Amino acid sequence: MHPRHDAASRNPTAWPSSIDPIPTHHIHHTHHTHHIHHIHRKTIMKFISFQINGRASYGLARGNGIVDLGTRLAGDAPTLKDLIATGRMQQLASPHADAVADFQRADVDLLPPIPQPSVIACVGHNYEEHRLETQRDPTEHPSIFFRHPESLRGCG
Repeated sequence: MHPRHDAASRNPTAWPSSIDPIPTHHIHHTHHTHHIHHIHRKTIMKFISFQINGRASYGLARGNGIVDLGTRLAGDAPTLKDLIATGRMQQLASPHADAVADFQRADVDLLPPIPQPSVIACVGHNYEEHRLETQRDPTEHPSIFFRHPESLRGCG
């Protein structure tokens, strides 16, 4: 794993100011908290899926505010899964990165980042802090495992 990926997986807000090759998107999982991060000009855009007033959507989380991309991008990408599939995630989402929040975090219920995923592949024990936290023996390679979609839930 690239050392900068390792730093980001421990603290998603601590990406270094100079970023070399990194994935277009990164699912971060720590203690049942799920977010999808996307790098936008060396700034992390934090994507979430949520429900408000019985309507599911997705957006950008910034502090306590949420910019509703599901409404803003409904024609091109009605769901976060659709946005990722477009291959134009940055092009479509970045114009809204500084928009005024449509909702406050307290007003929505978080959903899994990709509701109803077809496959969930996970990488475990991929950084030293987590290995120490779980009191596991050192391993040469991280563990790869799969989860059932029903095992995910949104939380703050």
